Amino acid sequence: MSREYIARDPRTGLPLNVGNAPKRKKVETVIDEGPWSIIRAEDIISLASGEIESVTVNWKWNDMKLGKASGVRALSRLIGIQIHIVHKILEEALIDQDDEVRIAALQALPLVAEQHSGELFEVMEVLLDDPVAEVRQAASKCLGDVASVFPSATHYMMIDELRHSDKGRRKEAWRGLRGMVKVWPDVVVGHLDDILQEDNVELRRESAKLLRGLIEKGGSAVWDLITWSMQDEDVQVRRSAANSLSTLANHYPKVALLVVEIGIFDDDNKVRDRIVKCLNVLDTTSMRFRSLVMQGVRHREISVRMACIRLVPRFLSEIEARDLANELIRQELNPEIIERLEAMIFDEELEGDESSKNRFLQPAIPIPDRDKAIMALEEGVLDGKSISPEPKNDAPIIEFPESNSADSTGGGERNTAHRNLYKRKNLKQAADPQDESKDNASEGNNKSKQSANKFKGYKSISQDDYLDDDDFDNDFTDPEKSDRLDDSDLY
Repeated sequence: MSREYIARDPRTGLPLNVGNAPKRKKVETVIDEGPWSIIRAEDIISLASGEIESVTVNWKWNDMKLGKASGVRALSRLIGIQIHIVHKILEEALIDQDDEVRIAALQALPLVAEQHSGELFEVMEVLLDDPVAEVRQAASKCLGDVASVFPSATHYMMIDELRHSDKGRRKEAWRGLRGMVKVWPDVVVGHLDDILQEDNVELRRESAKLLRGLIEKGGSAVWDLITWSMQDEDVQVRRSAANSLSTLANHYPKVALLVVEIGIFDDDNKVRDRIVKCLNVLDTTSMRFRSLVMQGVRHREISVRMACIRLVPRFLSEIEARDLANELIRQELNPEIIERLEAMIFDEELEGDESSKNRFLQPAIPIPDRDKAIMALEEGVLDGKSISPEPKNDAPIIEFPESNSADSTGGGERNTAHRNLYKRKNLKQAADPQDESKDNASEGNNKSKQSANKFKGYKSISQDDYLDDDDFDNDFTDPEKSDRLDDSDLY
């Protein structure tokens, strides 16, 4: 089994950098089909070497007679164990006198070269200048197929073919170079580094189209290529380079900002539009970005001014943006930009309607829970329940027995007075001091004052003069045994 092919730089001999795409890629010829694809395997070597002149096959319900050219084309089916025999026969077929045999050998070369290249590419380079046009075209197509698989073997051929005067051969070479963008980015950068300095504008245009795909893996050399292209005299080259700025900003924002400074003052509208799109991706915290936008708000082109004015609120405060808008609106003539600046100047906090102004007011300080409780007490409602004082009906009611002595009217009045005094004393003792509120205490004091006024003119009664239960039972249940028979002792 042959060794794995390692692509090396022809100038340094070092292995080439590989991109994300698979290193070994299948060429397009593997899917080609024809009458040669149904030739019996044991007849391919004999037919390609000339031992037998022809074989007959049935292709699409037609009998066809195939010669040496078809046998050479079928050699790609035998790669593997017989690769050395196939390689030798293919080398002889490339220098065959028959044009069809040489063309068939070039068509089989890509697959055979993957296992054993030998001197196949040296012969192919000679066939690029074959006197027969069909052979030259086949050699150019073969170069486009194998360039992305064998970049070092085809390096010098690509240098010539990329600049060839024949449009067809140049087209095939550029097809091969585009195939190397994802697989061998260093090789492509090396080619473009030379081509972008060429005087031929067509070559520079084709080169600028490849810059976008090289940004991720091409390294710092691609940054220089983009910068050169942005300063090119041809507008198509600058447009193609500007297409790569958004991708460059995603991977290398600082480098993209440097390139944007070059292109923002470009004369072409499309270039400026792509520069503006790149600005929206860049980091607004950079001082260089802010300086660039502040220059852009005074640009002569309307589209650039509008784009930069839209970016101003991203890095300036509301007050700073309003001051800048007041300055710019004095010299602005475009109606759309004036409308945009007026929207920036408008202060909703001062010039808006009532609902807009209220949104900017400071929220009220929350009321403490203690104050809420006091307010609720003043209103007579706490937790949704009324707290207005109600008369206590749970006080014990004392029934006094009727006096048996009805002879004296003064005795009945005296019993009534003692009964009222006893009720006031009993209510005061029955109430719980912890459950009684201040309002009830105040109400009791008021009642005491009213009672005192009622008996104004009578003798004051001390606390010791109140009767206990035992005294009451002894004195009032049996008035005859009581020692206090005079009203003056009570009042």
